[in-house]
Amino acid sequence: MPLNPKIEQVLDMIARAKRPKLHEMTPQAARASYEKSAPILEIASAPMFAVEDLRVPTRDGATIGARLYHAQAPSWAEPAAALVYYHGGGFTVGSVNTHDALCRMFARDGKCAVLSARARTQIPDRRRRRFRCARLAARACRGIRHRP
Repeated sequence: MPLNPKIEQVLDMIARAKRPKLHEMTPQAARASYEKSAPILEIASAPMFAVEDLRVPTRDGATIGARLYHAQAPSWAEPAAALVYYHGGGFTVGSVNTHDALCRMFARDGKCAVLSARARTQIPDRRRRRFRCARLAARACRGIRHRP
């Protein structure tokens, strides 16, 4: 199967940049490098009615960060569907900031609210961490109330 031309272009840009490979860096250096280079590949940022940074409480008293996107004004009469989004990156690279434009696109094109959740890095087991963050963000999504 041939490679998608847009993906091929992105891979060529990455190769021409001659940056160290993420897997050869420390997690901290990989995170910083990814944050710095992510805007190069960024899609145009869609305008939103509202974007709000939130703190989602956890059972142990800590919180995880999340960002809520509304492409249109919230309405009590016609509540929007919600999408809870978790960026990739193996809990090492990527963030709510690096995936901001993508979440805006989902909210605009999907005509839904999008809650982009950060991962808790303090939980050592990655599988448990993914599950807990997913459950917390989904629970928070149910509890978010906006004034129209």
